[in-house]
Amino acid sequence: MGRGKITISRIENKTTRQVTFAKRRAGLLKKTHELSVLCDAQIGLIIFSSNGKMYEYCSAEASSMENIIKRYQLATGTRIEEHNESEQLHGELRRIKTDTHNLQLSLQRYTGEDLSSVSMEELDGLEHMLEHSVHKVRTRKIELLQQQMQNLQRTEKILEHENGQIYHMIKEHEAAAALAAEHHHHQAQMTMVAKAEEENRNANHVNVLNQFPFDGEEQPSSVLQLATLQAAPGSHNFYPCRLLPTQPNLQDYSLN
Repeated sequence: MGRGKITISRIENKTTRQVTFAKRRAGLLKKTHELSVLCDAQIGLIIFSSNGKMYEYCSAEASSMENIIKRYQLATGTRIEEHNESEQLHGELRRIKTDTHNLQLSLQRYTGEDLSSVSMEELDGLEHMLEHSVHKVRTRKIELLQQQMQNLQRTEKILEHENGQIYHMIKEHEAAAALAAEHHHHQAQMTMVAKAEEENRNANHVNVLNQFPFDGEEQPSSVLQLATLQAAPGSHNFYPCRLLPTQPNLQDYSLN
């Protein structure tokens, strides 16, 4: 089935009117470009929206819109009136004020203000636009939260790995310190035992010397020196002496 005929009349709904303008403007520009390319035609197209915004198209052969306008003036014998620069500035200022006012009305509608003059269709369109915007905002928010969670998880794994390495290093240092302390304690015990044994030997030597009093000019300092002096009767360092026994069962004898 073919398309039904559409009644050509002004669209009352502002949102629908803007959407229709954008779609048909794009189609018109496309058809204009196709006509220029296919038929080698020089075309100049100027469009003004209801808000006063200008759209234009100029074929590549014409190089600029000014050339198209000059050809139009020569072909028709007309001349476009030159406006005063101040009038152009005032017109541009009025257009900017109109655009600003429309933007303010749109912002007020988006924030829920001044909805008394809005129709039901416009409210439906505004509701759909707001729902779509909220969906996009929430989607982006969820993406950012997921990225932050992933970054935190990676940071947590890195910190856990570093903490594990530090823990093992501390354990190794503690084990080495404990081993060194044990070795030092063992060396100290060995030194104390050796010192005690040396003191015991010295005490035994003193006890032996005390049991055999020696009369002479040179007093021996050890049992070995005492035995050496006693074993060398012909030496010039030998002095007559007498060992006095301290035990009652020892017999007296003289040294020759």
